[in-house]
Amino acid sequence: MILDIGFLILLILSFLLGRKRGFTLEFFNVFKYLLILYFMKYTYGAVKVLFKLAEKDSRDQLKIYIIAFAILYISLTIILKLSANFLKSIKLKRLNEFFGGILGIIKTTFVIFIIYIIVLIGSTHSKRLEEIKHQSLAVKGITQYLYVYSEVFPDFIKNDVNRYRKKRAEEKLKRNVLNELKENNLNEGIKNNENNR
Repeated sequence: MILDIGFLILLILSFLLGRKRGFTLEFFNVFKYLLILYFMKYTYGAVKVLFKLAEKDSRDQLKIYIIAFAILYISLTIILKLSANFLKSIKLKRLNEFFGGILGIIKTTFVIFIIYIIVLIGSTHSKRLEEIKHQSLAVKGITQYLYVYSEVFPDFIKNDVNRYRKKRAEEKLKRNVLNELKENNLNEGIKNNENNR
């Protein structure tokens, strides 16, 4: 639940910040995140080779992923900052603030995906993160819908998402079967009571 509240606060703040920045600047910020996701597959392998990092477990792979993300984020942010004055001069006359807010929300969904990945992988090593993951409605929703977009992530993330998704499906199936059995037992008990009268 705490993660859901954090995500909601992030979305509200990003909408307000997006309104302040305007459509053009937020468009290029969203484009920055799309570029990061696209180049992440290539940068991930390069960072692993460059820093001579081993992929012993998912925690090591997550470290490599975070380093690659940071390198791409910093380099693209510098490029965006250098062109910020030019981008601020381009403004839409109508709906500039509103569309800026909408793009701010879209940008934050990328950040939420990154937080989701950290929580998902970190939960295998931390009981507290495991509890947060199970209590979060956002994690359940993201798990259900992120599967379509998992191709842009490295294999270790896809595997963790698939593993958690299957686990959630099994839990849901168990709950449904147990509820159906309880309902059948209850109905049989009512019929037996009526027959005994």
